[in-house]
Amino acid sequence: MSQKCSKYIVAYLDILGAKNKIEKDEENFLKNLNSVLKSTYEMKKEKMLIGTIFQNLELKVFSDNLVFALEFSEDKAKQREEIKGIINLCALLQCKFLEEQIFVRGGITIGNFYIGNIKNNDKNFIYGKALVEAYNLEANIAIYPRIILSERVKDYYSCLEEENRIKKDTDSIYFVNFLNANKIKETIEKYPTNIKKMEQNIISEFKYIESKKRNEKEKQKLNWLKNYIVVYKKEISEE
Repeated sequence: MSQKCSKYIVAYLDILGAKNKIEKDEENFLKNLNSVLKSTYEMKKEKMLIGTIFQNLELKVFSDNLVFALEFSEDKAKQREEIKGIINLCALLQCKFLEEQIFVRGGITIGNFYIGNIKNNDKNFIYGKALVEAYNLEANIAIYPRIILSERVKDYYSCLEEENRIKKDTDSIYFVNFLNANKIKETIEKYPTNIKKMEQNIISEFKYIESKKRNEKEKQKLNWLKNYIVVYKKEISEE
């Protein structure tokens, strides 16, 4: 493989509070994490969500971080489908994680990215400006358990918002409308989401945080999730 960056769509996800969850119940956290990741690889293998683009999707998991990367097509119509595919994957993953009481935050961008091998045939080396930007979106801008989109994706905001795949937050940042995974026809039958379980997990996490006298920032993150679900349910009831 040529050691040269190409244009990719890159999503970087971080599992929030992984250290605390390991300390709380290491075996159960590992079991839940493995269950969600196994589903992800199954979806990749079966080319779920957006058809054949998943043949070329790169998945990397290290510690409590996940990276998804897809080389960006030059064809405009294909570009829209590729972005939808990454967003669909992030939406479904966020649902599945939340059902296991695992909270994630992330960033999605478009830019230069490289993935290659060092010693063997495994693609075990990732690098590039897109990776740095996606990480920065997650670590410094997203704040809440949401997966946000960079300005580099703004040309697609309109069609994504029309299809309810993304939403504009109160701070004017666009994020993945992850409960929209309930409406993704390619996956809803095999990977249905359970909103009631998500709500129960948020309540459980609130109780745990209060018992450990954790700081207010953690409560604010959970409140964001709670409010997001309330708004979503209201919108569904009005349809």
